[in-house]
Amino acid sequence: MPRRRMMDPFFWSDHKVGRLTRDERTLVLGCIGHTDDKGRLEANPAYLKAMIFKYDDDLDITSVKELRDACLDKMQPWPVNHPYRMLLYCNTGEEYIFFPNFSATNKPSHPTESQLPSPPPDILPTFSGEKPEELQTSSGESPSQVRSGQSSLGQVRLGQVRAVQEDFTKFLDSEKDLTDFLMTRLKEYMPAAPQQAMSVVKQMWRQVTNVEMDSSSFQAIFPKLKTCPLQTFAASVVKSAKYSIGKKKPANYILAVFDDQMKGETRERSP
Repeated sequence: MPRRRMMDPFFWSDHKVGRLTRDERTLVLGCIGHTDDKGRLEANPAYLKAMIFKYDDDLDITSVKELRDACLDKMQPWPVNHPYRMLLYCNTGEEYIFFPNFSATNKPSHPTESQLPSPPPDILPTFSGEKPEELQTSSGESPSQVRSGQSSLGQVRLGQVRAVQEDFTKFLDSEKDLTDFLMTRLKEYMPAAPQQAMSVVKQMWRQVTNVEMDSSSFQAIFPKLKTCPLQTFAASVVKSAKYSIGKKKPANYILAVFDDQMKGETRERSP
């Protein structure tokens, strides 16, 4: 059960918040009101509808999902230390919302541990008020991960994720060469820390598109890191980076690319 939350009066005068629609602002306020003491809550549109828009018959679950995704897209360019910036992450097939700077406006006197899985370090601003949860049990998993069933993509030991810096610019003219180089880098980083592998993907994306990967694209790609063969994953990410620019719904395009690549691999394996 969420506790009472403090609402900074500057919320109403913040010009970035002011660019959100009235329903989007209501969604943000409702999310803040239902976060746990770590600034996390479930992002399932059905849950958000029940908790925030219970009495609004003009909004169905699909409409709430569109509101949620619109907020996330509009917040993508906000400063990483903005107190009301929301992020979306996925864990074992479930979606969660996270306020990385929740502690800027709310400081529970006796905070309780979150019952929700922690966000992956890739989406955690290094200078926000939040830090990756202290790790680990003797099995190599954190206590919170054991409780929540967090996937291995969310596991990382403090100090093991080192800075990743790769240069893809020399391969930008050739989709094949770019795919091959990305795959060699993923082979190096995946065994040690999947988060480092995703950092490589984000660097490649930025160098191909000249923009940061947005949250919806990240959430479309991140789960595939575990489920797709490495060659298929690399080819799909490169193709997505090259051709998703200008798409109205880049995440949908990315998922379609992955589906096509997986179907192609299945056909090649067929006798």
